Amino acid sequence: MARIFTSCIVVITVLCLAPAALAAGKFDRYYDRGVEAYQQKKYIKAIEWFKKAAAARSRRPEPYEGIGLCHLYLKEYNAAAKAFRKAIEFDPNNPKYYRHLAHAYAKQRKFDKAIETYNKVLSLDPDDIVCRYNLALVLDNARDTTRAEAEYKNVLSRIGKAISLAKKNSDGSELKKLRGIALTVKKSLAILYYNGKKYAEAAAILDKAVKAHPQNPEIYYLLGAVTLSLGKPNEAIKHLNIAIELNYDKPAEVYHKIGNAYVDLKKYDDAIKAYKRAIFESPSYGRAYYNLGELYRFKNELKKALDMYETAAAAASMRDDPSPWRGIGSVRYEQDRLLEAEEAFRKAVSLEQGDRKTLIDLANVLSDLGNFSGALSELKYVKALGGTPELETLIAITGKRLERRKAGPVKKEELEQGRLWSKAWIASGKRFKVRSNTTPELCEEYLEILERVMKLYIKEFDIRVDTDKGITRVYVFSRREDYRRFCSETAPKLSGAAGLFDPKRRIIALYRKRGILPDGTREVLQHEALHLATYLAFHRNLPGWLAEGLAECYERLTVGADGRASRPGVHPAHIKTINKHIVEKKMLTMRQMLDSDRERFFDSRDSIYYAQSWVLVHLLKTEHSSAFDKMLSGIRRGQEPEKAVDRMMKRIFGSDAALENAWKLHFKSLAEKAKKEK
Repeated sequence: MARIFTSCIVVITVLCLAPAALAAGKFDRYYDRGVEAYQQKKYIKAIEWFKKAAAARSRRPEPYEGIGLCHLYLKEYNAAAKAFRKAIEFDPNNPKYYRHLAHAYAKQRKFDKAIETYNKVLSLDPDDIVCRYNLALVLDNARDTTRAEAEYKNVLSRIGKAISLAKKNSDGSELKKLRGIALTVKKSLAILYYNGKKYAEAAAILDKAVKAHPQNPEIYYLLGAVTLSLGKPNEAIKHLNIAIELNYDKPAEVYHKIGNAYVDLKKYDDAIKAYKRAIFESPSYGRAYYNLGELYRFKNELKKALDMYETAAAAASMRDDPSPWRGIGSVRYEQDRLLEAEEAFRKAVSLEQGDRKTLIDLANVLSDLGNFSGALSELKYVKALGGTPELETLIAITGKRLERRKAGPVKKEELEQGRLWSKAWIASGKRFKVRSNTTPELCEEYLEILERVMKLYIKEFDIRVDTDKGITRVYVFSRREDYRRFCSETAPKLSGAAGLFDPKRRIIALYRKRGILPDGTREVLQHEALHLATYLAFHRNLPGWLAEGLAECYERLTVGADGRASRPGVHPAHIKTINKHIVEKKMLTMRQMLDSDRERFFDSRDSIYYAQSWVLVHLLKTEHSSAFDKMLSGIRRGQEPEKAVDRMMKRIFGSDAALENAWKLHFKSLAEKAKKEK
C-alpha cells in the first residue's frame, strides 16, 4: 500500500486583518483599503494598497503582514517570507509574525527554518497549542519521526488539560474548538504510526477516535487503511464501507482501498468492481487503472490489461511513475511484440533509472531480439548497482550467446522469418533433433541441455544404448498459443500442461518461458526427457504417481566433481502445496495416490498429485530403497506395474493403516526439516 503523507499545509490561527481605527492620514486610508481588498480576496490589489501604506509610514509592521498574507494566498511563498521578516524587524516580540513566517517556510519545504521559527513562537507564547501542532506537522514532514511523535503527544496532553478547564468553565465554543484540534492531532499521529509501519499503535489511536467521533468518515477511512495493513481485509472493508455511508469526501480513495482488500482476499472479481467504482468517482484516478491492469494481466486478459496500463500512464497522477510502463512492457513481452516491449521498458527506465527489475526485463527483451551486446550492457549496469549470484549467471549466459554469434548479429528480417514455424531453426545431435522458432542460439542451447541430461539418465537408469537407435524430435515454441495449437492436434488433454512427451511418435513438445535464464524451460525439457528415459528403461507407461514422481525426483539431479549424481530433497514448493491441502482438508491418502487414474496428471493445475508423487518416491527411495529398486527391476523384467507396486507396498508396510501412518510421519519430518532450513 502506498505511504500516506502528512499534509504540509499548516493550520494558521488567524488569517484576517482588522482595519485601522478611523483617523485622518494617508497610512490609515491606504491600509484600510488594503484590508478591504484582502477580505474580498483581491490579493494583487490589496498588495498595492499595503505597499502604499508602508511607504506612508515605513516602520509599521501591519502593512508588511498584509503583504505577506496576500503572497501566501497567491502561493508566492518566497515573497511572503520576505514580507514577514520585514514585519518582525519592526515588531520583534510579536509571535504572530513568526507564526506566519514559519508557515511560509513550511510551504517552501524549508523545514529546518520552519522548525526554528516555530520554536521562537513557543518561546514567546508557550501555551500556543496550534503552534505546537504545526511544529509536530513540520517535524513529521521532515521525517524526524521521533521528535514529531513526542510533540504530537505533548499537544494531546496540553489539549486534555485545556478541555478539562473548558468543561469546568462551561465554555462550549472553546470546548468544541479544542475537541476539533484534538481529533486533527490524533489523525496526524495515527498517520505517523502508519507511515512508520506501527499499525497496532495507529489502530489503537483510531479506535479511541471512533468512539469519541462516531460520525467522522475520515477516521473510518484511516482505520480501514490501517486494519488492511494489519492483514485484516474483512475488517478493513467494514470500516471503509462505513466511511462511504458517512459520505467521505474522497470516495475514489475509499473504493480503491476496498479493491486492495478484495485482492488480499483473492476475490478478484469484487476487486475489479471496486476499482471500477473508484474510477467512476474519479475518472483520472491513475492508480486504480494500474491495479485493474495488474488484475487483468493476472487473469491473462492481456488486451484489457494493456488498455488499463496505457490509461494509467496517461493519468496526471502517474505521469512520472514507471509502474504503468513496466506493465505495458510485460504485456507486450507476453504478446511477443518485442519491439514495443523494448520501447515501454526503456520509458520505465527513463523514469526510474536505478530500477534493477526493469533493467533485467529490458535485457530479457533485447536477448529475445537477438541483441545480446545490448542485453549484456544492461546487465553489467545492473551489476554496477549491486550484483547477485543469479545476475552473474545471466551475464555469463548472455556473454556465451554473444560469443556463439561470431558471424555477427542475425538480421532483423531473418529473426522475424525464423519466428514463423515454417522457417524455424533446427539443431541436430546424437539423440535429439530440436526445432524452435525462438532464436538460433537458444535452439542450440536446448539441444545441449537434452544431450547432457540424457547421458546422465542413461547411466542412472542403466538404459541399453545399443538397443535404442531412435532420434527424438523436440519442438520448442516461442509462444504458448502455438504450443496449445500443436497440442489440440496431437494431445488435447495436455494443452494445459507446460510440456508433453508422446512415446508413440517419439516427440517432446513445450513452449519457451520468457527471459535470459528460463529455468522453467530448462526444467520442462529435463522433465520430458526423463519421461523418455523411463519409457526407454521400462518399455511401457508407468502408473501416474510413479512416472511423475520419478521425473520430479530425477530432474533435479546434480553431478559432483567425482562424477556421481546426488539427489536434492523434496522441493519446498511441494511441501508448501501439501501443507495448503492439509489445511484445506483436501489431502490425498497414500492409497488414493496409488489407485489414482493416470488421467489425473493431465490437469497441470492439480498440483497436489505432482507434489505427493515426489514425496512418495522420495519416501520409497530414501527409507525403502532396496524394495523400491526391486520393484523397478520387476517392472523392467515384464511384471505388470500395478501388481509390482502392490506387492512392494505389502512387503514394506503390511497393511494400509501402516502405510498411511508411514506417509504422515515421513511428510512431518520433511516439513520440519524444510522449516529448519528456512
